[in-house]
Amino acid sequence: MATKMRRLNREEVEAVRAIIRKVGIRATPARISALLELRAATSPLTHADLSDRLVPLGFDKATVFRNLNDLTEGVRSQIAKGFRLIQEGRNCRKRTDTLRSRW
Repeated sequence: MATKMRRLNREEVEAVRAIIRKVGIRATPARISALLELRAATSPLTHADLSDRLVPLGFDKATVFRNLNDLTEGVRSQIAKGFRLIQEGRNCRKRTDTLRSRW
């Protein structure tokens, strides 16, 4: 199957690079390419779909799979971190309210 090459926008690449770094992983060419393809997709993509798009660009299927896992884990850890911060904030408010009621 022939893969249609799309023109990359420098600002889009920089935005994707920043997103990848924000989730706490290195912004490698394979991760940048994977996320660019995912963002450009008009419907959900499977690993096979993404591989079909990235293998012609020089990435092997194992690299695509590992990078999907890395991106997923990075996003999951950021969500968990945010949840912990919310929980800590709630606990802090509860402690403050308890102290106020004692006075």
